[in-house]
Amino acid sequence: MSILTFLFAACTEDVPMSVNIDAGQFELGGKTANVVHSVTDSIVFVRDSVADEKHDTLYNIRTSITLVLDSVYYTDQLEEKLELQICSDNGNLLSTLTPADSLIEDSLIVYLQKKPGQSFEMAFEGEIGRKAFLKMKDGAKVSLNGFSFVYADPKMTKKLSLYEEYIKGMRKWSKDAQQYQRSVTNGINALGGGFIYMLVIRRLMDESYKLDAQLAKQKDKMTAKQLECYQACHKELLSYGPKTWI
Repeated sequence: MSILTFLFAACTEDVPMSVNIDAGQFELGGKTANVVHSVTDSIVFVRDSVADEKHDTLYNIRTSITLVLDSVYYTDQLEEKLELQICSDNGNLLSTLTPADSLIEDSLIVYLQKKPGQSFEMAFEGEIGRKAFLKMKDGAKVSLNGFSFVYADPKMTKKLSLYEEYIKGMRKWSKDAQQYQRSVTNGINALGGGFIYMLVIRRLMDESYKLDAQLAKQKDKMTAKQLECYQACHKELLSYGPKTWI
């Protein structure tokens, strides 16, 4: 009879719709974690409601944490995947949650380059078993792992942005020159007007090659995204011909 009573009690055990984890049980991990701190008093995990609460089914759970920026960090790339892990007091993994917003990486990159003191909220979601969810009531530890961003030198980014502007300028002026020559019926006027376009393009090309030479020496210091930007600009620059094409 005692065994039946125990089984009946286990099957009818009340499962709360939410569980609160004290902020003291929350950790932020990653090499960039030192630039932010958590201001979340407690982390609330809310589960969905399922048809059968008596079996060890899976619940969808959701929570959010709020961070405050302590110091600006220039970046354009996340090194690892952000994961919110829930572990029992004895260290067993209960669930791993991922960002609810697919654009969280881009939002964090923008956030880390703002003024210190600004807050940022992140929502996470995932699945957890009924038994594991009940274990959270007895105490759990939460850690946000993967908060590691590649440092992107802002001076390098500024040079690359200028390089892109030069390339866009050449692209625009080359297109305008072609349209101009097609629209002019007088060959002499077309040649004269075309010469102005050529001068502008030549000036933009000269500046692009100067900048390209500087950046080529700094490729080993670029982040993956910076290098991708440089290579795209360099390839388009070469498509216009050598520096002495006029």
